[in-house]
Amino acid sequence: MLHETPYDTFVYERKETQIIEGVLGEQLTITCNPTKSQITTNNKSLVWYKFPGLKINGQFNTTLYINNLTINDLGTYFCSEYTTSLQHHLPVQRIEVWSNNLISEINFARLISSTNHRYYQCPNIPNENTFVMWEYPIGSLIVNEYSDKLERTLKLHSKKHTLPICQYNWIDQVNTLTEEEGYLKRVRRLTELTPYITISRRIDPDDPTVILQCHMPSVEAESYAYNYQWSTVESGKIGDSETIVRQIIVDHLPDDGVKKDTSITCEVSSSETGESVGSIKLDLEPKPIGTTGKMELSESTTEIYSYRIGESLELHCEIDKDSAETGSDVIWSFNGGTLPVGTHRLDKLRTSIIVIKEMENIHEGLYECQQKTRKLRGHILQAPTIVTIKILPEEDERWANAGDISEFHCRLDGREHGNQLIDWYFIPDGGDREISLHNDVKIDNPDATPSTSFLSIINVQKYHEGLYVCRALNLKDTAKLIVKTRGLTVTPDEVKARPGTTVQFLCELSSINGMQGGKVFWMRTDRHDLRPGKEEVIGTNGGRALLIVKDVGRFDHNITYMCTDGYSKDYGKLYVQEVCAPGYRPCGAQECLEETKFCDGVIDCEDGYDEIPSKCIECGANENVCGIVNDVKPLKNCYLQFWHCDGEDDCGNNFDESNCPAPSEYDKCNGTHYFCPQGDKMIARAFMCDSVPDCEPNGDDESECSYPSIIEPSGETHLIGHQSGNLTLTCVAYGRPPPTISWRYNWGHIRDGIKYSINYTVTSCNMAVSHLTLSDLESRASGLYTCEAVNRGRALAPDFLVNVAKGGLCKTPQFNDAAWFDDMCLSCYCSNVTDKCTSVKGYRKSPHDKSFNFNNGPITLNTYNKDGSIEEGQGVTEIDGDILRIPDVPNEATFVESNYSLAGSWVTSYGYDVKLNIRLFGESFNYLHGPFIILH
Repeated sequence: MLHETPYDTFVYERKETQIIEGVLGEQLTITCNPTKSQITTNNKSLVWYKFPGLKINGQFNTTLYINNLTINDLGTYFCSEYTTSLQHHLPVQRIEVWSNNLISEINFARLISSTNHRYYQCPNIPNENTFVMWEYPIGSLIVNEYSDKLERTLKLHSKKHTLPICQYNWIDQVNTLTEEEGYLKRVRRLTELTPYITISRRIDPDDPTVILQCHMPSVEAESYAYNYQWSTVESGKIGDSETIVRQIIVDHLPDDGVKKDTSITCEVSSSETGESVGSIKLDLEPKPIGTTGKMELSESTTEIYSYRIGESLELHCEIDKDSAETGSDVIWSFNGGTLPVGTHRLDKLRTSIIVIKEMENIHEGLYECQQKTRKLRGHILQAPTIVTIKILPEEDERWANAGDISEFHCRLDGREHGNQLIDWYFIPDGGDREISLHNDVKIDNPDATPSTSFLSIINVQKYHEGLYVCRALNLKDTAKLIVKTRGLTVTPDEVKARPGTTVQFLCELSSINGMQGGKVFWMRTDRHDLRPGKEEVIGTNGGRALLIVKDVGRFDHNITYMCTDGYSKDYGKLYVQEVCAPGYRPCGAQECLEETKFCDGVIDCEDGYDEIPSKCIECGANENVCGIVNDVKPLKNCYLQFWHCDGEDDCGNNFDESNCPAPSEYDKCNGTHYFCPQGDKMIARAFMCDSVPDCEPNGDDESECSYPSIIEPSGETHLIGHQSGNLTLTCVAYGRPPPTISWRYNWGHIRDGIKYSINYTVTSCNMAVSHLTLSDLESRASGLYTCEAVNRGRALAPDFLVNVAKGGLCKTPQFNDAAWFDDMCLSCYCSNVTDKCTSVKGYRKSPHDKSFNFNNGPITLNTYNKDGSIEEGQGVTEIDGDILRIPDVPNEATFVESNYSLAGSWVTSYGYDVKLNIRLFGESFNYLHGPFIILH
């Protein structure tokens, strides 16, 4: 049973076509031999076809058996390895099954055109039921088209051969007739005659299949009948008609260095007596004239010669004095007719020469020179085009998601407009099955390179990695694309934030010189979408994207965010927890627990955190560990940093009062004791602001006492540090006694592996300054940093959110080491001296503050009413040094206005702090909205 297939064309290599001679009525075995592109293994099945597209059901083995060969079994068969590939062109092996009376005709189709109809007609069809095979281009058989008319629209691949080829078979009934029907003639032995073999004209020079015809020279005025027998050394008798179909031997490779006999013999005998009258042997392996250097003519054709396009040919017909007088008496013929175009003749006294300077397709055939009854012959065939396919480069290596471009080009030599025959397929990395190309892979077959097809990928991604397969006819080649991925990091990897704050995560791809940044995406791992206005992303191109989570609350706790470029990925974790008061420690995300309840044998935290042994001796971020002094163990594990060197023993072994610095002349509060301004009395610093006057006579130790307040930072601060660089965070707190400043990382201790140093100073017994310098930055240093000021009260500063980036985003002539997006790069302009600018490293302030001067200008007190009117106040009633005293502040928006010696040029200033100290005398219940300081 035959069944049609879904393929568009069958592609095959003509020189690999098998010709099998069968005998009607006998058994025939057809074997599918492996080809260059189809290596069949034992665990793979085959599919057999009769004619292009008609599948023979139930046949899956490499061998096809025909028990009783009939006329209907003759013709063309195809075999192919079973495949589930999506390709439209199926590579097959072609097998021709012939017998003595089967004739194959190959012709160019005729284009028939009318007003409303256009089709191709196969000429000379024996009858309307003849099965026709259509081939276009050469080597590609059109599937499921068997009529003598082809109405399908074809895209022509060649300017010279614009018509498709049609092929059909028919039965020669003449060869089946018997002697009684009068076709045989009596013959006498003609020992002086020698048979010769001619080769039929070929339509396609790449088709190795030829029809050989055995001839006996004619005898004038007599007719004779002959029998013919064809044989080879390898197969013995192979045919007994005047003609036989064989294949020219191409690319014959001897086994073990021993050349096989590639000749065929025709033996002619008398039809009447059976007596042999002669034989001729023809070598089917052509001899290239480019190798032999010449072509010999002879009465018997024993050799075939071959040429390639563009080679030259020179044929000599030497004069036999018994047959001709001079060279001009020689009669030259080509394929029984006149010499072809491009042939030049030169006649001399003893020879006649024809020369073809550049051989072309039309010069293939049989050349004969005749001198009276003597003929010399020579066959020359155009050598089959060596069809090769090659894809370059064989391997390419590119970066994923970096705007990188990859290109392969596949060249098909040996076919005109070969790029039209090329198909591309893809085998993903780690796979073994060909699939269609991705939609973003482009194929270009330009007319300027008719043999070459180009495959290009504009922005290489990881899913492009694998093998790219170039197919044409029965050939294929592969190239490999290796896609490298860049490292992707998210900083910080986790954040522990207070409710109401804003956190940021920076996602960054590693940079590559000359490559684009790439695209990255943020998402949540709990499958919820990012919430507009709550979770916002700034930038996705350029290899960086900043995720901002605003106003975090209890429902944002324990959310994990993922950043990816489609292959690499990294995560950032968000925890939301309350800040615990002194004497309390965190217990889970939303609770605080008294320190005394830790490790008391009773689980108070839901997760049992308070009973973990290692937590029993853990100190808070604003505490120090009590150590051993003179072999005496402490009575407590921790003490507040504010209690360090305050003159009182808090650890029980005086550990917190050891190694204390002496008071400095710069600040008499910067030690264990406080020097009273009058009388030089020294009291323990712990006695300051304890509600008991100790300094005489004015009790200065109890003057101007205040809980700590944060002056710097004034709000949430986002800082970008760069790998291997340094970054300094500054915290300034006011309070009396001067507060200690401790630093928290993600509301815990600064994590291990972060290199840092802290510089702490006190001025005027009421100002504390702490500089936290992060050095040799790495990504693990990213996170929330918070400074905490503690004396008898406590103040928490707004958070520093630090992200450590890889840097190097801006390229000359732009600069800005702090940029994490392209639009943050600055153009360098140095009065046309250079286009290479360098960012200032670190953050530097002037060593001196600019202070208001109240004595160098008029000072007014102005009230700005809601109706827009301005009401001038009573003025300033008292100026005492640098203190401006205002006895009565109105309830409306009132400003103290002056120039404060700040007028003039500030061009030379850099990094100044403008400071204003305000002290409240008495009580106030007013809170005025609006800016605190306005600079005009």
